[in-house]
Amino acid sequence: MKFLRDGRESANFVAMYTLDGQTCNETNFFEHEWSNHVPLTDNFGLQIVAAKFWQASYCPIMVGLSDMASTSPDELAAPGTFPFQLIFKPLVASQCDCLDYSACLGNLASIAAGTPLFEVSALALPGAARQAIGTITLTSQLSTSNFGDEHLFFRHQHMEDDFAIEPKWLSSLQGDLKAQCGMTGASTKPPAIEQGCSSPFNSTTVPQMLQSDALV
Repeated sequence: MKFLRDGRESANFVAMYTLDGQTCNETNFFEHEWSNHVPLTDNFGLQIVAAKFWQASYCPIMVGLSDMASTSPDELAAPGTFPFQLIFKPLVASQCDCLDYSACLGNLASIAAGTPLFEVSALALPGAARQAIGTITLTSQLSTSNFGDEHLFFRHQHMEDDFAIEPKWLSSLQGDLKAQCGMTGASTKPPAIEQGCSSPFNSTTVPQMLQSDALV
């Protein structure tokens, strides 16, 4: 999701079902709920990808929302009100065959303007009940574009930014931090540049690889 703002950088976040994605047997593009908090995966190859994410964030399976609610570029000075988590419940179906990408895009493009796509729910804080806060409805039909495919840029916000504004959220996750964040060393600050350029496997917050582990 990208929200363009006059005189400021855009606000961005990503929502997914899982890192694993849907199986090809699930041909409805809107089969599952999406969220800005993505569950851990058991897939070893995707765990390697997740390890790469660790170079940018100590909570790589969550993205923050505070920038979207802020009223000035200085989020700490004017943070606004934002939830811990957003969940998107599909309200529509669209067939998407793994072997026919063009038809998949065509089916998405055929969804009529005015169609509600998602019911949006929010968790105000960790462990809170879901609250429905609105819907996402198409105002025009979906379309492919060269700009969208090759030039549009999304910068996901660190979850650490949200933790810095709401440190109680991080404290409440301490008992299950690995499952919630993907790492045991999550904090209110993302890795520094010199830390981000180092191997995520050579860290006190990440289990060390054994000599017998496969190198990828």
